[in-house]
Amino acid sequence: MYYKRTTQLPNDIVDIHLQELSESMLKILLVVIRQTIGYVTKKGRRKPTDWITIGYFEKRTGLTRKTITKALTSLISKQLIIALNTKKQELKTAKERQGKKYIYYAYKPYYLNHLKQTCVISSSNMSTLCPITKLNTTKENKAKISDQERMRQILNTTQHR
Repeated sequence: MYYKRTTQLPNDIVDIHLQELSESMLKILLVVIRQTIGYVTKKGRRKPTDWITIGYFEKRTGLTRKTITKALTSLISKQLIIALNTKKQELKTAKERQGKKYIYYAYKPYYLNHLKQTCVISSSNMSTLCPITKLNTTKENKAKISDQERMRQILNTTQHR
């Protein structure tokens, strides 16, 4: 069997959460998983988040906007997915998401695991999500540094404010 064009589904979804998911919630969750951990970049990495519009959810699932919004809210409250703005701040309610042009979604367990691997999260402030920022090579010093080193720079800058 040819596995390159497949998406792995985390076992927890089937083993733990399947009974509590409605059809619309499952459809939305599958789209989020496909667009994030189901997508492999040219460098062989999986995307931790992806910008997904309500229109895209409509197109892929056949659901109405109202049903999609309800399903997203339910999945976020069950902590299966996470919605983030462009500054990587969580958008937990439909009201917080309303009117936002760019909302990034992720399968929350994978996203949190990705954060642990890419940055140091202070145990005293676990609710803060670390931004994933790279130094643009076109900037002044054109230095190539690792993501972890860049994260240390960012954390040091924010701590001194």
